[in-house]
Amino acid sequence: MAKLTPKQQAFCEQYMIDLNATQACIRAGYKEDNAKQMGTENLSKPIVADEIARLQLERSTETKLNAQWVLDRLQRVHDR
Repeated sequence: MAKLTPKQQAFCEQYMIDLNATQACIRAGYKEDNAKQMGTENLSKPIVADEIARLQLERSTETKLNAQWVLDRLQRVHDR
């Protein structure tokens, strides 16, 4: 099975900060000139997408927060 390059791993970790692929590329050390293209390219790679999904699940499990929790909370605030 293929492994992430160090830059791809850094991209995944940086992507988790703000879900902005261009900025994640810049912070991970890709050249600013082609960061937008590389961000799109990275997100289209199954190995990168799998790692991002793993990191999202890990964060969701640790924080016990997910999209459903947010929606439920918004509904409660709205119903007050």
